Amino acid sequence: MRNVVAPIRQTFNELIEDGVVMTNPAARIGKFLKDRNDASRRIDPLTPDEEAKLLDAALRYRSRHYPMLLCALRTGLRFGELVGLQWSDVDFDSRFIEVRRTLHDGGRVELPKNGKIRRVDMSAQLTGELRRLRVERTKEAL
Repeated sequence: MRNVVAPIRQTFNELIEDGVVMTNPAARIGKFLKDRNDASRRIDPLTPDEEAKLLDAALRYRSRHYPMLLCALRTGLRFGELVGLQWSDVDFDSRFIEVRRTLHDGGRVELPKNGKIRRVDMSAQLTGELRRLRVERTKEAL
């Protein structure tokens, strides 16, 4: 199928360059060719009940890790992006996090996966928890 789509896509790209058409209907057709039944591509998210139990257990038994786990669940950040966050990445007033870096094994710091900085919205719950954590960490530093 990909071998059929590629020349069609290229033909439309040339038609765009020549000014014959404005858009390429075959430009994003590859996203429809992915095998949706491939188990390695499926995401099996936690149910709301499972998420609540996980957060409750984290708060009860590993309270120091609770903010990071809450951030992971509320933003969907990858682990390397979570550990690469700095306070300057968090905008409490506008309630978003700027993902500027990812931390890899060995401490290597790089741009996020796609090479672009992105903004991720924060829930009110996460914003409150990160504010509390920042106050706590400031007190510890003093």
